[in-house]
Amino acid sequence: MPIGLPFRMVETDPNLLLACNYWFGSDSKPIDRTYATSVFRCLKNDQIPQPLPLPLQQTQIDFGCSPCTIGNCCAQRRSLPPPIPPPTPLKILVIGAGASGLTVLSSLQEAGFTNITCFEASSSIGGIFRTAYKNAKMTSSSALTEFSQFPSNFSPPKMLSAVEYLAYLERFASVNMLQKFITFNVEVNEVQKLPSGKFSVSVSGEHIIYDAVCITTGLHSSSPSFPDFLRSAKIDVVHSSQIHDFAEKAAGKNVLIIGLGESGSDISLITVKVAKSVTISVRDNGSGYVVPRITGNEVSDLNTNRGRGRGETWGPSEHKRFAESVIAAQASDDDVALSKLSKIWTGKEQFSELEIDTIVWNYKNNALPYNRFGTKNTSFLEALKLGARIIGEIVTLGDLPSGTDLVICCTGFAASKGELVVGADINHRNRWRHVVDLNLGPMISFVGFSRPAFGAVPPISEMGGRWWAAFLRGDLEFDVAAAAIETQEDKKYEESLFKKDFHRLKSLVQYHRMMKSFGDLLGVSPPLGELRKHHKGIYERVMRSTLSGAQFRLVGRFMSEKAWKTCEQLPLPQHERMPRSAFNGVMNECCQF
Repeated sequence: MPIGLPFRMVETDPNLLLACNYWFGSDSKPIDRTYATSVFRCLKNDQIPQPLPLPLQQTQIDFGCSPCTIGNCCAQRRSLPPPIPPPTPLKILVIGAGASGLTVLSSLQEAGFTNITCFEASSSIGGIFRTAYKNAKMTSSSALTEFSQFPSNFSPPKMLSAVEYLAYLERFASVNMLQKFITFNVEVNEVQKLPSGKFSVSVSGEHIIYDAVCITTGLHSSSPSFPDFLRSAKIDVVHSSQIHDFAEKAAGKNVLIIGLGESGSDISLITVKVAKSVTISVRDNGSGYVVPRITGNEVSDLNTNRGRGRGETWGPSEHKRFAESVIAAQASDDDVALSKLSKIWTGKEQFSELEIDTIVWNYKNNALPYNRFGTKNTSFLEALKLGARIIGEIVTLGDLPSGTDLVICCTGFAASKGELVVGADINHRNRWRHVVDLNLGPMISFVGFSRPAFGAVPPISEMGGRWWAAFLRGDLEFDVAAAAIETQEDKKYEESLFKKDFHRLKSLVQYHRMMKSFGDLLGVSPPLGELRKHHKGIYERVMRSTLSGAQFRLVGRFMSEKAWKTCEQLPLPQHERMPRSAFNGVMNECCQF
């Protein structure tokens, strides 16, 4: 029994006795407090406690649901986890201790591996969240971003600051006792696959041999990318990853921001309040589909869900008609029509000015939620209200606005750590599920290199880590020929979906499709038919609330009562837009534009 599992439940429950009862499934017969304390001490010291008497181990509770066939879930969810045979011993290296690295470590530990090492180049865990700029905030909510068995417990869900998310990662590492695997201040220089199939890892001039390696350094770990023409600039040029306090850096200056992703959007609002002027340079194809962090009174990504079938989702014609109706109603000062349109869009009586600006921006840039990458951030629209201005793409020094004395490049990073591995393809799309380089095979994996158009990176990383751990255990096979075909199919799908961004953003993926593909391979995708029949409350949340990792812990070997509880508590959107089939009728009644 992996020690980290019961320890997690003991330490995170405020009442030690209840925590032990919770783990051992003995609500009907409380565990003696002395025994509970001894369990806690054993777990704290990384020791396995003496087992409970058999009758207590077998105690079950009534969940009040009709009998079902989901792996006998109602009988198992509070039992001790079934023992799993130990895996073949492997010497495994994980490179990076950010969010992706931590969830891979947790998955390997859960799968029974013990000979695990993690090299982290910095002095602490957290990756990019450790070095984020001042006041940086997440663009995915706590409910969507949290790991499947480690709820963040924010009710209602919120957009965490980078500081808050870093604290969450530190708790996750502590409760799961992951620090014992991590060696800090160690930078890996090179990874090379040997003829034997093992891997030689170069660290400080020393070569260490591993059976399996996972690269989790992510999309922001390489050298900052700068436009070539700025290399000869005589003014101050910085990258968004190099400055902590942009307000201090920009005070009193004429600032040019190049790039309008989520960082660029935030930085424009920070700097416009203190700079002499702020200009934002944007490519011709715009900033992607812009979504506010908050829509109405709730986090926007509650709508990152399974929802209705594709046939009931708004298409281009619905989005176009709605936006044109908003623009026409605003131009004619038709407050009645605007109120009706606001109820359709947000559920509120009136649009905010920022919400209208967002709709208009997306319309003018021909951006839809399924044909562009998502910019879950409207800060730049607020910056425009405060005096910032937008210009087109700058390609020469002569294009710089007059008087510019600070350029902030929000232009991403060079190829991300694929070059660390000899022979690796640095194009993420050429890897199976963005995880396995087909030329190197599945004993080396790349986790954390998928950027969902809408969604969050950590849940995809967790599913990728779980798949890799299952493969290393021998629970899953990997057919290179079949994987090559699937990779080509994925590329065709992504190119058809992200026409404008496919060639530029090689990490871009469709969140639902990626999560489901790993879930199906692992046999842990939610059994929607059974849930609808026997667990209607869970079914409603699995369908309508945010698509979180906990939904992939309802069945399978590592099914979890904690995941069931998390799914039970997922909030439902307060407002959902009408189905496509009702759109025209409602719009005809709403306004005559």
